[in-house]
Amino acid sequence: MASTQPTGLSVTLSGKQLRTLLQVAIVLLCVAAVWWTVRGMGVDRVFAVALEADPWWLAASLIPIALRFVIWSYKWRRMLLRATPIAHRPVMLAILSGAFINLVTPTAKLGGGIVRSLYIHRITGLRKSVAYGWSLADQLTNSLGNALLFAALALSAAFALRDPAIRFPLFAAGGLTVFLVYLYLRGRRRLWDLVQSPKWLRRVRKWTPEKLKRSNPESTAAGEDKGFAARVLEPLLGPDSSPAQAGSDLLLAACSFAALCIANAMVFKALGSDASILTIANAVILGYFAGTAVGTMGGIGATEFFLIQLYTYVGVDPALATAATLLHRTSYYGATLIFGGGAVLMQSHLKKFAQDTIS
Repeated sequence: MASTQPTGLSVTLSGKQLRTLLQVAIVLLCVAAVWWTVRGMGVDRVFAVALEADPWWLAASLIPIALRFVIWSYKWRRMLLRATPIAHRPVMLAILSGAFINLVTPTAKLGGGIVRSLYIHRITGLRKSVAYGWSLADQLTNSLGNALLFAALALSAAFALRDPAIRFPLFAAGGLTVFLVYLYLRGRRRLWDLVQSPKWLRRVRKWTPEKLKRSNPESTAAGEDKGFAARVLEPLLGPDSSPAQAGSDLLLAACSFAALCIANAMVFKALGSDASILTIANAVILGYFAGTAVGTMGGIGATEFFLIQLYTYVGVDPALATAATLLHRTSYYGATLIFGGGAVLMQSHLKKFAQDTIS
């Protein structure tokens, strides 16, 4: 009896491909949400508001965007100097290149961090796992620094605003954030002890990108896992890093992100808005956090959508809120593409790392 073969086409997707498709879908949904919001307000209306912007204030808003990267690279260099001598220029190139990769490859998980790690590994000789540890420490202290900035702004706004419907949520959010940052600074030693358990050691190895693992990743010996996890987590939690150093990292991260808040406030000024800097800064921090939480690298689509909703919630005219958001984010994207792309092209090995990362 002749056997019959199925005539249909069967396609099996790997877990990585499914995750990539999901991330692409999230990006498209976020962009669609922004378009739906703009269309609901009237594209012509939003465009008319944007055309009224003062070009000098718009141009000036690029200065704090550039300052954001300068402070960021200064902060990361201070951290790296605890492990190896390094000049400011290569750190700046690594920061800009990582930001570029995150923007142009929104589905590449931790793509910018990988590129930065490989670059630092190449120019300093640090082991890949150690270089990745310093990149991870930079990213996490940036998030904590942003949280600290939000806490300060939220508490300030809670005392400055009169509307009780806004004051209490801001006060509660600011107070809780201060407490969480305090727990990190006080509990770093305990966290370091906690991650020495075999369970956490295996998790650290599993979460680390394959490109940054040792040449024999198949080995699961407890000693190797412990050494690997220590190299990845020691820059963030290790006992050799003092609370004062950790605190200075958070303060510099807060200053770096404050530059973005100032840039957005200058865009509002260009549009003739009288919205307060506290209102704008709180919305910027929450909007950027939301964009990161959604999972689109660079915050594409998600950050814009949440910023528009937040500005509208606090009383900004919807069309003005939309125009200000899109002008600010366009400036940020443009600066990242130009300077980040230039940083990648300036270094042939960086270009290769970038190609390997997004392939």
